[in-house]
Amino acid sequence: MSIIEAIFLGLLQGLTEFFPVSSSGHLVLFQDILGIESSMTFDIMLHVGTLISIFAVFWREILGLFKPPFNRLIMLAVASVPAAVLGFFVNDWVEGFFGEGTYLPFFFLATAAVLLAADVVGRIRKKPGTPVGIVRAVIIGVAQAAAIFPGLSRSGMTISAGIVSGAERDKAARFSFLLSVPIIAGSALFSVLKGGLSDGNVGMSAMAVGILMAAASGFLALKLMLKAVSKNNYRWFALYMLALSAVTFVNYYIVSVF
Repeated sequence: MSIIEAIFLGLLQGLTEFFPVSSSGHLVLFQDILGIESSMTFDIMLHVGTLISIFAVFWREILGLFKPPFNRLIMLAVASVPAAVLGFFVNDWVEGFFGEGTYLPFFFLATAAVLLAADVVGRIRKKPGTPVGIVRAVIIGVAQAAAIFPGLSRSGMTISAGIVSGAERDKAARFSFLLSVPIIAGSALFSVLKGGLSDGNVGMSAMAVGILMAAASGFLALKLMLKAVSKNNYRWFALYMLALSAVTFVNYYIVSVF
């Protein structure tokens, strides 16, 4: 992988991680279209780049997690269990979905449907939402586990699950972003323990540049997404995912035939 390709993928990861459009789905799609040879290790390290941006934006809230009575920390731990368990048992199977993108149109379509549901619920709800409690934390955690596949947006699924279950929009979004910390950190640690950082397709320089680009663009995207959440602007993301689903369907099931 060249430095230019690493820069492009890092920017792509950062810009799509916090918007509910599936960063992993975009990585698979563009790597396929452009013929870029990447790896699961590189993709996970790009997520580490966006993890840096989460710490940059939420450092006060993250420090606050470790102050008594630890309620929010406990809820995050409970919400992390479904994805951790699912990832442990089906990790090798899920990795196969990152190798090709013929399933992407359907996962993109599913993300669009979830976002549209959250948008509708958020607009018709007359009473304000409530904070994220332990029950909603479990619901959001299950939604995160479902988003283990590329094309299913993690932020889209978790924020939508929080809103549909009655949580206040901003609280659901912030909980969702904080919830990404243990899952990304855990995935990175598992990847390093499993195979280290050495990668035949990606040099260390390209990996470092990709992480840096993901962190910088992720910081910008996270700030913009927090503003979008406060205005309940999900329909435009849903329309984008519908369009992307149609484009990828044509690419994989019509153009490829000819």
